[in-house]
Amino acid sequence: MNRFLNACSALLLSGACLVAAPALADAVPAGVSPAVAAKLAWRGDAPDMGVPEIRVARRGGFLSVQSDLRNGGEKDQTLYYRYRWLDQSGNQVGDGDAWKQLNLFAKARQTLKGTAPHPSVADFRLELSFEAP
Repeated sequence: MNRFLNACSALLLSGACLVAAPALADAVPAGVSPAVAAKLAWRGDAPDMGVPEIRVARRGGFLSVQSDLRNGGEKDQTLYYRYRWLDQSGNQVGDGDAWKQLNLFAKARQTLKGTAPHPSVADFRLELSFEAP
């Protein structure tokens, strides 16, 4: 039994037992900059949608975010969104926002606004779902 445990330990330490983590979100469309993509969790297929810019500021000690959404398609798009607020360690702060529905007209832009629930918030993710949550 010890020999088996030693062999498993050696494999783990050598990195031979790497397992791919499952994807938590779909790929962000190609037109989104890497800096913005790092702040997004994208679910579903919406090739004509984009997030051209995200602005972040501290107001009164609370993190404030404004995210621009763009529908470049010829059809209106229904989507759901929420902000996930994170502390310095990357842990979620609070219970999280509820999903909000947005109907974005064809060729239109909309600014989404969010304010952190607590001054300890250091980061965020904007979760966008193009499927019913």
